[in-house]
Amino acid sequence: MKLKYLNMVIVLLSFSILIAAPPPDDEVIVEANTTYNSDITTDTGDIIVQAGARVKGVIETTSGDIYVEEGGRVKKIISLNGDVFLETGVTVDQSITITYGSLRVKDNSTLNGDIETESGDIRISGSYLKKSITTRHGDIILKNNTYVKEDIEILDRGQGSNLEPLDIYIGTGVHIDGDITAEDEDDLVVLEVYGGEVSGDVDHIEVVGSGGDDEDDEDDEDDEQDEYCGGRSEWSKNTQYQTNDEVYRDGTAYKAKKASKKKDPTKSKNSKYWTDLGDC
Repeated sequence: MKLKYLNMVIVLLSFSILIAAPPPDDEVIVEANTTYNSDITTDTGDIIVQAGARVKGVIETTSGDIYVEEGGRVKKIISLNGDVFLETGVTVDQSITITYGSLRVKDNSTLNGDIETESGDIRISGSYLKKSITTRHGDIILKNNTYVKEDIEILDRGQGSNLEPLDIYIGTGVHIDGDITAEDEDDLVVLEVYGGEVSGDVDHIEVVGSGGDDEDDEDDEDDEQDEYCGGRSEWSKNTQYQTNDEVYRDGTAYKAKKASKKKDPTKSKNSKYWTDLGDC
């Protein structure tokens, strides 16, 4: 009788655990200004940490995207194929590891651990990195007074005929306290310096640029009559957009992935509707 009762308890507990754990294909949302104490893992589902929320466990996905909204805080981020978007004022306590996806970080964020990618691009604006950046094939774009306390390291990229140059861009006010290195001169790594500085050594890398202000910020009198952002219209919440429409907002151009309305392209949670085309 006792054994039968024990088995029933085990079944009920297992059922409760299954109910509590989100299905791996479903989107997971951590509500604004709440705290989630466990790990979050998905297969294809996106993970969204809303504004001011905190996740004390590891956030991990295979093919979903990860969004941490303004003022959010997470312990650690791991992604295989998904992209990672960090809004303003985000804190990551440990490392960010991305294999094939890209990373975008907006102003006033603090990244306390190493950043590692295999082939995804890394784009960071106005943020503080306490450790190093390591990649093999992803471009690195650092702007607006971003600070990197340790090194930027490019792993061995091979020597195939299809190997394309890897670009490291250091804009106005960016400071790299450590070294910037590639493993071999044949790795085809180009460092562009426009208004930033590197305190450490630069090894096996071609350095270009004026050392002055960002190219994006330079005024050119001959271009004053050109239409802003390639003639794109500014995004409006009152407009119904269709697939392949192009707009700009806050100095960045976007292309519509699918029809939408009131889906602000600057919000990371709306990246399923818009493709970031870069600065105007």
